[in-house]
Amino acid sequence: MEAAERIRAAIDIAKKDLRWCYRERGIISGSRLVYWSWDSFFAGMGACRIGDFAIVKQNLETYLALQNPKGSIPKRIAHPLYWMRYIGIPLSHDPALQRPTFRNSYLVAQSIAQDPILIIAFWDYIQQSGDEQFARDHIDQLHRVMEFLSRQVDEKELLKEAMGGGWAESVLKRGAISFTNMCYLKALWTMEEMSRQFGEEEKAESYRQRAERVRASIQKWLWSDDDGGYFSDWYGTHRHHHFATDGNLLAVWWDIATPQQAEKIQEKITALALEDEVPIRLAYDQYDFWRICIYNRVGGMKDYHVGFSWTWLGCVDAIAKQKCGEPALAANILERIADVIVRDGTVHEIYNKGKAVRTPLYKSENPWAWGAGIFLLACAELGYNLEEVK
Repeated sequence: MEAAERIRAAIDIAKKDLRWCYRERGIISGSRLVYWSWDSFFAGMGACRIGDFAIVKQNLETYLALQNPKGSIPKRIAHPLYWMRYIGIPLSHDPALQRPTFRNSYLVAQSIAQDPILIIAFWDYIQQSGDEQFARDHIDQLHRVMEFLSRQVDEKELLKEAMGGGWAESVLKRGAISFTNMCYLKALWTMEEMSRQFGEEEKAESYRQRAERVRASIQKWLWSDDDGGYFSDWYGTHRHHHFATDGNLLAVWWDIATPQQAEKIQEKITALALEDEVPIRLAYDQYDFWRICIYNRVGGMKDYHVGFSWTWLGCVDAIAKQKCGEPALAANILERIADVIVRDGTVHEIYNKGKAVRTPLYKSENPWAWGAGIFLLACAELGYNLEEVK
């Protein structure tokens, strides 16, 4: 099968998997039957590329309808005991039993990573669908989200999270996490653009100024010239010199990294051989033993947010290479991901040594909306035709 045929076959599988995750309230994460905010928001970007605007709108409406008085939206909407599905115990998917959750994984603080990602996904939907009335109907709620986020920053004006607060919640980090702050800066730029489009010049200027300060802080406090140059995983009481691909690849994708920084990040990824398996591993450095959640260690999942490869990240890697003027390398990454999707007949969540992860207590989720959606987005970004084959 030629490369173009493999991509075509993988696109069809990704569409099937993503659409399997469309439910009455929006987009679920996958086989766990959970409405997970950031999974669904990134997945929605792929859904927009195949014209499935109605489900993306429904998904956004579901979360906005549950915005709390502080201005935040839920991290998750699920059965309170949803985690029992991880060990094979079936639970009802009755919407009446689902509850919104706003706390982080260890219940020690508010979860915040979902809020800037909502903003990014919302504007992507508006740009792709042309549904400006939807934006006008909800822009005040989006301003409230940003007001909430403005109260979650530290003295450096970076978003600060408690342990278990980021998307990579099984690694115990506290402080300014690169992934979340890249999303925050992108959200500020997004709100500036949206506000200007709707004639809210004063708010737009405020967002522009905040974005300038946040970008300067990201460069000052998170960028490290040690070991070749990259954005450090997080800054707590000091900069932690861990290299993780999530924040770094988002920085390249969204033009937060300078062209010179983007080149150094790609060189770092190559030097650490992070693309050697199903692209791309989340992290290289081993974290201190105590930083990995004990439940993950007991379940044989200590590498869940460390050494396993994630489908969505591999697709962002392809987009990043395209932006760096390396279309052949970008296509190669996407073709390798497509090969695995075609081989398995589905889009899996995580891989280890090229195979979908399976332990006695955990099986890689499939179908998986986030991976399927971002694969479709990456294919669109690289110029592949996503239309149905007649």
